[in-house]
Amino acid sequence: MPTLAVQGVSQLSNWSETETALGPASIKLKQVTCAKRYVNAEMHGVGECCLSYSDLPGGGAEFTGYELFSGMLDSHRGSFVMQISGTVDLVTKVSEAEVIIHPGSGCDELHAISGAGSFVVSPNGLCNFEMRFK
Repeated sequence: MPTLAVQGVSQLSNWSETETALGPASIKLKQVTCAKRYVNAEMHGVGECCLSYSDLPGGGAEFTGYELFSGMLDSHRGSFVMQISGTVDLVTKVSEAEVIIHPGSGCDELHAISGAGSFVVSPNGLCNFEMRFK
């Protein structure tokens, strides 16, 4: 597959949050799972996310985890894993994340995929994304 730049909007759904521990300095550690629905000309399918999330004493939050995308990308069917790390502004409730698609994480017609990108998630669950795939 040639290099492909994809931009779009997806919607978060099925958000589930479980507080797992209360760390030092009142840092809350949480496990978050959710789904994203991707629908645009180049990319459509579902991403299942599993994130570790912590509120920080200074008022922000950080998260890291993985998302398994299953669907179609530029007419190629398959799935791949995205490594996600980002921050949440607890005042605006806007999340920003960087995404890495590691070579070897894809299967079916997307078995050779790799790339990187970013997400910005608004408080209403709309997720703007921009990614480059190879």
